[in-house]
Amino acid sequence: MIYLDYAGTTPPHEKVIHAITETLMLVPGNPSSIHPQGFAARKVLSELKEKIGTLIGAAKSSLVFTSSGTEANNMIIQGAYFNQPHLRFITTKTEHHSVLKTFEHIESLGADVVYLDVDAEGLVDLNAYQEALKTQTALVSVLYANNETGVIQPIETMITMAHQAGAKFHSDMVQMWMHQPVHIESLNLDYATMSAHKFSGPKGIGLAYIQDATSLKPHTYGGRQENNLRAGTENIPYVAGFLMALEISQQKRASQKTKVNACAAHLLRRLDEEEIAYTLNGPNLDHHRLNAILNLSILGTDAQDLRYYLNQNEVYLSLGSACDAQSVLPSHVLTAMMSDPARLESAIRISLGTSSTPQKMDRLVELIKAYINQ
Repeated sequence: MIYLDYAGTTPPHEKVIHAITETLMLVPGNPSSIHPQGFAARKVLSELKEKIGTLIGAAKSSLVFTSSGTEANNMIIQGAYFNQPHLRFITTKTEHHSVLKTFEHIESLGADVVYLDVDAEGLVDLNAYQEALKTQTALVSVLYANNETGVIQPIETMITMAHQAGAKFHSDMVQMWMHQPVHIESLNLDYATMSAHKFSGPKGIGLAYIQDATSLKPHTYGGRQENNLRAGTENIPYVAGFLMALEISQQKRASQKTKVNACAAHLLRRLDEEEIAYTLNGPNLDHHRLNAILNLSILGTDAQDLRYYLNQNEVYLSLGSACDAQSVLPSHVLTAMMSDPARLESAIRISLGTSSTPQKMDRLVELIKAYINQ
């Protein structure tokens, strides 16, 4: 079996599973309860947040745990809108659907939303961005690394431009943590989003970094948990799993990046050697991208049919975002980057991770060639 869908999800590490089960047994209390078990649970949660904050460069008071990256994005965008509904909101046409659909929702409520175009490599036009910021803006929301193409936007420049215009800046950083270190406060971000299952953690827990809780209206009502933004009992075992996954990712990130870069280069070299016609959608390797996410148009093929063939041969990859896997329409990300039907209809996403090897890249190329020749 060859797994090439790490951008969709990553298998949880054995130590993560152990951290979750151990915490389930040892921390039975509700952290909101006013008795010794509740106090003990609150102490554990505080310590976990402190450690996570240290790893990502954020104060523990700014961390709000959610059920997913999708929920975290909704919390930030909707919270900002209901706090300042009369101002502009800016995003791009290549965001994750949890961002785009949320902006479409607030737009239906009357929000002024600008969706920035991207160029053929998937990068934002900074001149158009500067123009959009001339209208008073509440929030800019831009993916750090695109989940379908690996394109890395010029986030630092965009944050500076937003702040100069008086706007706050949010970045969905879900794809970054497995591959590159990020220090949130050094970037001067106002909001950021994470999801544990993208870096060998459990599914079902995300994280919103919210520099100032008063800048958002509450996401969920009922209790005063999570800075009064998300009511409900905190999932302490999964927070423990989140921390363990983050620690493991940090320890292995440098060696993992070297391994993934080598696999990406090897794959493209083998495609060239076998004279398979393809296009790398997005920048070249090592240029404004994560090499772990390769969107390739295998020219002359039908991506749906090729994926089925690869699945039959125990090679598992996606055509785009896992959140939109049932759609038969071309990717909205690629459609924003190009108009060539041949490239759109033949595009597959290969996302690399811990089990990726040059030998597995060889097998993938072998199967693609066999599919083309059949």
